[in-house]
Amino acid sequence: MVSPAARAEEWSTQPWADASVEYNHNLHMIPGNSEGIVGGIVNAGMRLKRADEWGYLTVAPSLRTSHYDSIQPFNINDQDVTGEWSRRSELGEWHMDAEWTHDTTLTSELEVSGLVQTRKRRLQRYLAPSYSYAMSPRSTFTADAAYTAVDYADAQYTGLVNYTYGSTDLNWAYQWSEK
Repeated sequence: MVSPAARAEEWSTQPWADASVEYNHNLHMIPGNSEGIVGGIVNAGMRLKRADEWGYLTVAPSLRTSHYDSIQPFNINDQDVTGEWSRRSELGEWHMDAEWTHDTTLTSELEVSGLVQTRKRRLQRYLAPSYSYAMSPRSTFTADAAYTAVDYADAQYTGLVNYTYGSTDLNWAYQWSEK
């Protein structure tokens, strides 16, 4: 009788949450606007992880909700799920990053494309697989890919455009001397 190999696995869960009150004098980020409003913000999420000696899997869903005391529609409910997976062998490693985000353009696109003065819902999907293989102690081959797709809800005449973006990369590295 042959017994299966013993594997050590670690499971972990890290929930988190925070709440705050905010005063904002220009929530639309429009030059010259000074409408001050007060709102409450709640962020909550969880990080789930499974790890063993050959790799790991991490999934982290989160929610951000903001509610403001205003007759204008400033309230936001943003959702985000990120994931990361890695699996190693003796000479190679697979890796995958993924993200699904359903948020609001005014907060999400500011860092990406600059000032956005309209509030529209945005759905973003991101996937980035990669593989690395040690051909010898000094030579490594790596292949990477990335794909992003973004769709906006009801964004006609706003300047916001649905888009997809993909990239690939092949790399060979050689270390001339020992470490």
